Amino acid sequence: MGDAVRRGAACEPGGSPDAGSRTVDGRRASVRQHAGSRPVAVAAVVLCALGVAVAYAGSLGNEFALDDAHTIEDNAWIRSLRHVPRYFTDASTFSTLRTNVDYRPLLQTTYALNHALAGYDVRWWRLTNLAIHLVVAVSVFFLGRRLLGSRALAPLPGLTRTGGDLAALAASLLFAVHPIGSAAVNYISARSSSLVAALVLPALVLYLRALAEPRARLARWAAGVLFAAALLTKVEAVSLLVVLALAELLLDPRKRERGLGARALDVASWRRLAPFAVVAALYLPLWLSQTALDASATRAGATMTPSTYLLTQLRAWWYYLGLVVAPLDLVADYPSYPLSRSLAEPRVQLALAGWLVVLAAAL
Repeated sequence: MGDAVRRGAACEPGGSPDAGSRTVDGRRASVRQHAGSRPVAVAAVVLCALGVAVAYAGSLGNEFALDDAHTIEDNAWIRSLRHVPRYFTDASTFSTLRTNVDYRPLLQTTYALNHALAGYDVRWWRLTNLAIHLVVAVSVFFLGRRLLGSRALAPLPGLTRTGGDLAALAASLLFAVHPIGSAAVNYISARSSSLVAALVLPALVLYLRALAEPRARLARWAAGVLFAAALLTKVEAVSLLVVLALAELLLDPRKRERGLGARALDVASWRRLAPFAVVAALYLPLWLSQTALDASATRAGATMTPSTYLLTQLRAWWYYLGLVVAPLDLVADYPSYPLSRSLAEPRVQLALAGWLVVLAAAL
């Protein structure tokens, strides 16, 4: 009778008697694949750490620069940890310049911690930036592994899982040492961007894990906590919500055989996204109320309207991509970049056409 029970347990409803053994074999194969990817993961951490150390060994003594003056050096609010709770309720503590006020309480908290540990000894501030940069570089590996490596949700045809892991390793190491990342390391205030990346990339990796393993609810909730922390670092983190929606639409293994329309209407997907949307919906009004965008003309100049900013960014994104390929004449700030004010400008149309080609290729 015990044998009969075991045989029955091995059968899935409507399946064959050996279906259970196939399931067990599949799980064993998955465990072996995961175990085989661990040496590459260890190599990614070690090589990225070495790459960051070698690339930035000579930068530790670089001084504060640009916005560091009004957000860090002259800002008395970051000189005591007792002010930390106020960062979350009063954005005026962010800067000594009214036009530069922004709601970034978690970023300010890192400033206060740096000051508490080492005052204005810039070496410790820069080491913090280096540590954050390393987290981002390693996160690039884990994200790449989830997208095209040994733990990919939708493996690419013709690319082995090991090949995908090695490609992710190469991408993470390249990011660790690429000159385009030097601003976020050498310019203390640019920590805002790298810290957001150090939070949203692990959040995305965890969310993709939850897509691959529906029982991994803790991973999805951890992703939500990281998303909230990223929002409290810089408002640009809200873009993760769109990335998660795309992941639901394109990468969920359970919906791969459905059309895009059916995937978009999947109730389970919207249920998983709902907590992230609620967090964003609660955060954005708070951010708007704290940052006084009615003073935007003073912040960026009366000629910088939202439409001008958007049209200029259509071109500027291509400029940034060019710097990835040829990182020449890198500057921390580029105030003389030519503005675009009309969609009829040939250079704007060319940039827009380029992005439409990218969208079509991605689809």
